[in-house]
Amino acid sequence: MEVMNKILSKSDATNKRLEFPSRSLWAFPMPDGQNSVDFVAFDMLQQQWRLKVSIRNEGEYQKPWLRAIGMNTFVRKDSRKEIKLS
Repeated sequence: MEVMNKILSKSDATNKRLEFPSRSLWAFPMPDGQNSVDFVAFDMLQQQWRLKVSIRNEGEYQKPWLRAIGMNTFVRKDSRKEIKLS
């Protein structure tokens, strides 16, 4: 089942994080009192990436975002234009 599919924008690389729909949060259960969760994902070349999903602590909307260790490399790798999480 696909969790998220996003066409990357320039701001995704320059902000060093990418926002994604709240409807995808079901795949990232967060412990009570925490606003982030770390996980490992593999790209199509089987390269491992350490990622973190975070949400706002305050405000009406959760506004989830995804951040990778080495986000600029993650976004630029192989001229990445799209990210899919399954």
